[in-house]
Amino acid sequence: MSNTTISAAIAASNEKNGTGEAKPLKWEAGEGLGPRMAKQLNDVLSKLRWSAQGFQTLRGIIGKPETETGCGEMDGVCVSMSICGGKDNYHPEFNAKLVALQSVHGHVATKANYKTLIDELMKLNAWFAANPQIKDERITQEEHDKKEADLAAANASYEAKRNAEKFAQGKHLAELRAKYPWAKQDGSDHARLAANLKQLLGGIFPGVQFYAKSEVASMMTAVRLSWTNGPTEKQVAEHTSDAAYGHFNGMDDSFNHAQGAYGDAWRQHFGQTKYFTASRDTSEAREIVKSALLELSPEGFDKEQYGHHSVDQVAGRMLAMTGLPAGAVVTGAERVPDINAGSLEEFYRVTIEAGEVHQEQTPAQLASTANGIVVSLNKEKGGIEIRFPAKPDDATISRVKSAGFRWSRFSKCWWSKDSEYKRKRAYEIAGTGPEQANEPVNDCPDPGELAADRWNETQTEDRLHEMDVYTR
Repeated sequence: MSNTTISAAIAASNEKNGTGEAKPLKWEAGEGLGPRMAKQLNDVLSKLRWSAQGFQTLRGIIGKPETETGCGEMDGVCVSMSICGGKDNYHPEFNAKLVALQSVHGHVATKANYKTLIDELMKLNAWFAANPQIKDERITQEEHDKKEADLAAANASYEAKRNAEKFAQGKHLAELRAKYPWAKQDGSDHARLAANLKQLLGGIFPGVQFYAKSEVASMMTAVRLSWTNGPTEKQVAEHTSDAAYGHFNGMDDSFNHAQGAYGDAWRQHFGQTKYFTASRDTSEAREIVKSALLELSPEGFDKEQYGHHSVDQVAGRMLAMTGLPAGAVVTGAERVPDINAGSLEEFYRVTIEAGEVHQEQTPAQLASTANGIVVSLNKEKGGIEIRFPAKPDDATISRVKSAGFRWSRFSKCWWSKDSEYKRKRAYEIAGTGPEQANEPVNDCPDPGELAADRWNETQTEDRLHEMDVYTR
């Protein structure tokens, strides 16, 4: 194909495109061009297109050389190389240089000219790599000063917010320690949470037995709280809202961390877990309520077990809204007078009878200090107990032992037989005094009692040495 023919074809192509810019023709395979030759040509064309899409970005302050860490330097200005794909991001001279190449060698690759075309395309590739597009993102000195001022203001605001959160967290933590000095402080966060929730909820809802199980699976912690009858799940949730440090978002299949100052303080004092569930078992009461509902209105319910208006579902929703006092016995259900509109569960209410409360014996607190040491009386066992917020140092342990107290692995406390003398020593160790300042204290304890305590302590220490459980 002659140069005159090629030029005429390119002019016709430009006229067809309706633009004044010359555009290269589509490359075509000609006589004798084999698959391997075509692949070599296509590889070079691909490299050429990438080089023609490269550009250099200039950053810094106009009129003032400035570099940034991690960038190359060209004429004292920060430079970075990038590739931006797309047909509209080619070098401005890309089309013109290909048109010039095709005007000399043609756009048809044959066995005779494909090597010449590859050599010329490689030269173009080198030229575009050495002469990339320039993207000037330099700013003026005024713009730079404004960015620096905005960044400083943002950092100051962040620091102020963080300091305020730390102050609020410290305040909440002090309040929690003063209100709940008994909270367990040793162990993992999720294990501490399980133990502390049992005691916390047991004090808020006396007589109700709570069970808390902590577990770890696939590097994720979980605590599962359960109880039978007693308060509703909503009532319990009012006291466990900070048990988990976030929640799972099913909309985007992600876990959202939602911690605040109070949540951080809760974690430090009570512990936290990633996943927390609280479930109430009312299965026995549910059967009683179901039977009562069928007697009251045998035709008023859908007999399908899992239907929305089935007697089973209505009984479950009734119990979910009904808190049961400790020891209460569910006797059935009754019709609510003067209710003629609303959901089915609003037409009826659960009937209960007061029952005997079986409450576990909990230690009675005698004194506590700001540093978290708690002295309590275990009336059931006739003992006095000392609890530290963390493992005490060796000097304190020696002092506690010399006072006649022994370590209980089961109760996680130092204990001794209760006496006025032991109470006085416990107050001294805790750094406080009895709640009643005029409480009589026996400064001359029974020598026989002290001898017996020393003997018991010696026997206990010998066994602890054998079992290697001297410390927690």
